[in-house]
Amino acid sequence: MPAVAEPCLVADMDLVEIPDDVFDKLKAKYPFFAKVTVPGGSYQRIDKDRQTVAVIAQVVAYEDIPAKLVYDLLTVIFDEKGLEQIQKGLPRVASYITLDTALEGMAIPLHPGAELYYIEKGILK
Repeated sequence: MPAVAEPCLVADMDLVEIPDDVFDKLKAKYPFFAKVTVPGGSYQRIDKDRQTVAVIAQVVAYEDIPAKLVYDLLTVIFDEKGLEQIQKGLPRVASYITLDTALEGMAIPLHPGAELYYIEKGILK
């Protein structure tokens, strides 16, 4: 993220660790936050992993979009070939796109097509 990377080039900076108890308070008030780890070496002069918070990118769809279209989109994204394409274009982002974390930070209702997809994948009951 340039907003972090650029100051790290010219200043002696560090990323603040967000401990679990602070994250839990933030999450209770702002459910769209997700816990992430920024790997050491991601930014110049920041060598150690840091646990922090993020707002995870989400695909948002109008509710009148057909459920099958949303379902098919998720099928393509989470397919091995879909993830390979994301890896080619956005290698740092691709590692965060997993079924296990797909609903982290979700603060809006799921589209019916997405809900069906995640139920079938065992992510939702």
